[in-house]
Amino acid sequence: GDGLLDQDDACPDKPGPKDMKGCPKVTSDTEEALLRQASKVQFESGKATIAVANQKKWYPILDKVADLMKNKPETFMLIEGHTDNVKPKVSPFPDNKALSEARAKFVLDYLVSKGVNANRLKAVGYGDLKPFGEEEANYKPGDQGIIEANKTAAQKEQNRRVKMTVASTKLW
Repeated sequence: GDGLLDQDDACPDKPGPKDMKGCPKVTSDTEEALLRQASKVQFESGKATIAVANQKKWYPILDKVADLMKNKPETFMLIEGHTDNVKPKVSPFPDNKALSEARAKFVLDYLVSKGVNANRLKAVGYGDLKPFGEEEANYKPGDQGIIEANKTAAQKEQNRRVKMTVASTKLW
């Protein structure tokens, strides 16, 4: 057993981590390293696009993620957008949740443009509610934990991310 109740376990006959709904990992350590690297995609501040100066760095990495998904056609990917706690100022986005959703959707659209079936992908945005390293936290807007997780420029940079999780079942 993996500690999950069968009713909460998408794969009750096989052990797997809670964040995979109890299903076994479907990615190698090398593939996990690629997904961690890709999660650091640098978006323009307050925007859901990659700056032209950074495209030569990040598009090849996202291309490798697309290849990973095309080589594992039985898998699904959850793309989670996150932001720091600085509210968008001059931006088409009314708040960080909308900005994080747009960033996750940008990655989804990019992967689809590279041949990944959209039915295998899901983009969601959490805004600043799930700071880096505290993804299990259940923060509400303005909570002290969010403020503590965004005190330094380095923390804010870590929080501006798009986490990609590949699984054998839909995580949504």
